[in-house]
Amino acid sequence: MNHKKGKNKLQDTDSHRLTQMKIYKWREITEKIIGAAYKVHNTLGSGFLEMVYQNALVIELQTLGFRVEVKSL
Repeated sequence: MNHKKGKNKLQDTDSHRLTQMKIYKWREITEKIIGAAYKVHNTLGSGFLEMVYQNALVIELQTLGFRVEVKSL
């Protein structure tokens, strides 16, 4: 019985490591995107139409090396 509990604990540890690896895989990209959004907001402030912020964010993300596709309505 103790052997089975140890095995489950090992499997839980492996599962946790895989989850953490998946989270860290996207961390750098996520931080860059959020940083770009903050930069746009801090630079422009409030009061513009949404399209102004969208265009500015596209430019900022492209500056960071992202490929950005804008869908028109």
